[in-house]
Amino acid sequence: MNLACKIIASICFSQEIEMNRADLAYGTGPVVSSLDKVLSTFHVQRQAYHGKSFVGNHVHRCCTVEVIEALTAAPMKVMLENMTDDVPLAAHEQLLRESANIKKKYSDIFLKFADVHHGINHARAISPEEINQIDICIKEFLNSFRASFPSSNISPSLHLLEDHAVEQLRKFRVGFSLLNEQGGELIHTDFNRTGRVVHGMRDPLQRLMAVMRRHLVGTTPEVQTNIAKTSRKHEY
Repeated sequence: MNLACKIIASICFSQEIEMNRADLAYGTGPVVSSLDKVLSTFHVQRQAYHGKSFVGNHVHRCCTVEVIEALTAAPMKVMLENMTDDVPLAAHEQLLRESANIKKKYSDIFLKFADVHHGINHARAISPEEINQIDICIKEFLNSFRASFPSSNISPSLHLLEDHAVEQLRKFRVGFSLLNEQGGELIHTDFNRTGRVVHGMRDPLQRLMAVMRRHLVGTTPEVQTNIAKTSRKHEY
């Protein structure tokens, strides 16, 4: 009978907790809402569709120390702003530790991802030394990811990054921006910039050839090397 009373009392207590607990839909809590506010201060907006993902320019903007610090500090800030006197001291200390752990874990991962992002997502030529450094950054990022999320699976994108990205960089010796949609937009911008420089040429074919020649020289490492060697010969 005593055991039954304890079970009933436990059930009633659990039901009371559930009744007093605020039901929040996924992604609608105060911390998540604060993250969107932080992003808006840096003029970054997640897309309404495609899983609330970011456009390429906004990813580049988020991969800065200033934005990463603001995002990872948001949980602690929200917790302190919403703390009330009826919260027990033990719970208060636990919340402080949890928010500090969140900041530490995600700061480490975001900063290492930012190193990878800045190393590969551009349209310029890459030297062998830079590729070796990018390889180190990718390994450090994946090591931190596995340590922080041991039960998470490696997605196809992370697999490509870990096992195939460096191989492709060594083969083509140029950033990945030439191989995706954002890279196409970047090239389009570069073409427009070059077109404004050569707009004084009367012959449209000469203008086009000048734009394409400059693009080839700027994106092909072998061409840049040959030009540098020729220039040194002329100096003598």
